[in-house]
Amino acid sequence: MNWWKWLLSVLVLLLTLSAAAIYSLLYLSLPDYNGTLSSSINNTARLERDALGYLSVHAANRNDAAFALGFAHAQERFFQMDILRRNAAGELAELFGERALNADKNLRKHRFRQRARQALAALPDNQRQLLSNYRLGVNEGLTALSIKPFEYLLLGQRPASWQDEDSFLVIYSMYLDLQSRLGRDDYAMTVLKQALPGDWYQFLQQHSDVWQAALDGSRIEPVNLPESDYPSLLRQPDMACNNCLLMD
Repeated sequence: MNWWKWLLSVLVLLLTLSAAAIYSLLYLSLPDYNGTLSSSINNTARLERDALGYLSVHAANRNDAAFALGFAHAQERFFQMDILRRNAAGELAELFGERALNADKNLRKHRFRQRARQALAALPDNQRQLLSNYRLGVNEGLTALSIKPFEYLLLGQRPASWQDEDSFLVIYSMYLDLQSRLGRDDYAMTVLKQALPGDWYQFLQQHSDVWQAALDGSRIEPVNLPESDYPSLLRQPDMACNNCLLMD
């Protein structure tokens, strides 16, 4: 009986030590929300978070603000940022191995990384400088973490530095998430526009005023229900079903 108690005590101790080690790794990968850090910018920038965790950036100019924003993004969301850029560029297999090859092959054909570099080269100097400062902030924010984000520990990988064109790749990735890769949404809207009177199309495709929160306080007025008769086309069961399939 004493032998079993000794074994149970050892197992409990090992589990406790393992849990403590995992907690320590997770804790060390968290950003430091307090204190002062040296950086490559000449002026002092300040990051503040309210009780709900919303971030405010205080900086002397836009370039410094871009740096501070990149720093905050990397400290809190670098792995998610990495996934977004790799998704668009077709580079997920570098993290996840062979299981991601098919997804990469489907996206490499679009040459989004090359397009991102072309878009970057076409920017005015001041906008390129903003992205450059943002990139510096991201990389310094990543370096400032005590250990790399825990996702890389699980994958046995190391995070790659942020590049200026990666910000464009994030935009492309968001487009892929919000739009069907086969263009079904665009096709469905084209069919709908061709089949319906203009007033009903505008009514059905309007942007809801419920979700508006423009920084300048502007609003898009809702489109009222058209006074014309309800289109007979929408009463047809086959048409409704086809639209559902197209919107899927």
